[in-house]
Amino acid sequence: MLGGYGLFGVILDVDLDIVDNEMYSRKTLYMNYTDFPEYYRANIENNKDIGLIFGRLSVSPDSFLRETAVHAYLKTPFDGTMPALKPAIHNTLDRLIINFSKTGDIGRWMRWTLEKYAEPHLHDCVSRNQAMSQKEACLVSRNEEMYDDMAYLKNRLPDTDILQEYFIPYNHMPEFVDGVRDVVTRNHANLLNVTIRTVHKDTVTALPYAKENMFAFVLYFNVKFSERDNETLRKTTSNLIDVAQRAGGTYYLPYQLFYSTEQLRKSYPEIDDFFAAKKKYDPSGLFSNKFYEKYGM
Repeated sequence: MLGGYGLFGVILDVDLDIVDNEMYSRKTLYMNYTDFPEYYRANIENNKDIGLIFGRLSVSPDSFLRETAVHAYLKTPFDGTMPALKPAIHNTLDRLIINFSKTGDIGRWMRWTLEKYAEPHLHDCVSRNQAMSQKEACLVSRNEEMYDDMAYLKNRLPDTDILQEYFIPYNHMPEFVDGVRDVVTRNHANLLNVTIRTVHKDTVTALPYAKENMFAFVLYFNVKFSERDNETLRKTTSNLIDVAQRAGGTYYLPYQLFYSTEQLRKSYPEIDDFFAAKKKYDPSGLFSNKFYEKYGM
């Protein structure tokens, strides 16, 4: 059931509406994080020619959570044959770079520098003889850009990677990013990546995380298998939820359960009605999970 977090039913059958693949002209801009909300509103939000858009905040120590890469994909007419998906060819190099970035400031500086200056030359664009009218553009298909086999994340290191996601109103982005920078620095959390996406206002689910059109910040932490690192992440998560809530935002529920009941109710004031409906429609508790066991029972 959509928005039921696995507590109300099991989806047995799905009908999918699929659409044709598209060709995009890929462009990357760099700007200060404080300029991103206005750039988005002026150039992206109502631009129907934009097929994909996402941002990435620098984790390099010399521009930490300030410099922002904006990757925009403009819909482009294309008369040729759409290229087939290809297997990744840089997995070994990518694995080396991301594992080195876990080790500290030098590794994160190197990764950001390579992404900024080297990655554009390694990007798999459609060759010019396939798109003679777009000689200067990097043309990529939507399916190619959305595909990632994630093999470069496989390793034998004694650690794990943790995702978190926070949803922030456009105007409060600088406030939130400043808070993230302060919390991560103060707690010495090993933050490897921050991606910025957009989400539209949720009007259909029982527990809407987007109360309005918002930016979604996906944070990617590295944690060693130790009580010390686990406690660091627990404290960092609680602090970041406070930062998001002060900025008028929310956080995504289905990650680690480090948030308090008070934080849950503040971001999701509908939670009591949600649990009441759960008890009404599933009084025997047939469907359960750790989230429900901690907060709903």
